[in-house]
Amino acid sequence: MMLKFSRRVSLLALTLSAGALAQTGCVEESAPVEQVSSVAQALSSQTLLAVANGALWARGAIGPTTGNDWVYSGDANGVTGMASYNGYLYVASGGSLWRRGALGPGTGNDWTEAGDAFGVQAMAVFNNTLYAVFADRLYSRGAIGPGTGNTWSYQGDAYGVTAMAAYAGGLYVTSNGGLYRRGQLGPYSGNDWSRQGDANGVTAMMTLNNALYAVSGGGLYKRGAIGPSSGNDWSYQGEAHGITAMSTNVPNGSSWPCTPGQVFSASTFICQ
Repeated sequence: MMLKFSRRVSLLALTLSAGALAQTGCVEESAPVEQVSSVAQALSSQTLLAVANGALWARGAIGPTTGNDWVYSGDANGVTGMASYNGYLYVASGGSLWRRGALGPGTGNDWTEAGDAFGVQAMAVFNNTLYAVFADRLYSRGAIGPGTGNTWSYQGDAYGVTAMAAYAGGLYVTSNGGLYRRGQLGPYSGNDWSRQGDANGVTAMMTLNNALYAVSGGGLYKRGAIGPSSGNDWSYQGEAHGITAMSTNVPNGSSWPCTPGQVFSASTFICQ
């Protein structure tokens, strides 16, 4: 039987319980720590990017004892969703889509407007299509770029979503303390989500190296088993304070973070 999300339950009203993702004492109101000396290593291969406190951060080491290993990588104000798509990093902020230019310390607020995106709750790429949730509905993006406007197509309902990611051939969201996988997509597909485990207090989610990661209560967590009876199978992987969105960077061979016509080399960490 299809399990519907409740319109009446607000994720903001949920509190972390003993079985929640977050570990007791991990919640701090602080940004990730800048480690400029590690920026080349962090950005030279596929890595986890996050937005917190008006800035972009690239993750260094990931694991239970890695602590707060984040590298400051530029400004990113008011971001509510982020995804890597067609060789570029996109965010939703202030009612618009924005495409990132250069990335790293000193690059500042290098974003170019790329269309409308009002009230985005979460964003992800699935089957080479950019999806976003806003107003408790799931939408797919059409054209992207300056002047493209509000080219979003309705693809079904998505109530109370706080994070979204593509993983293992499926589109997943977190809502009302649960992890859900999408079934059918399309204007008449309705609320076709199936519960795949617990996910309490999640504010961001993404996939890296075939693993699903989520942020909750100041911690970064990696998912284990996924399925209707898998419960709260998350393992702590380090600190992650104040994060509102996550994505991967773009793998070697794409144009990002270089200018058009250049390619980023993971071995030399330069655009050429």
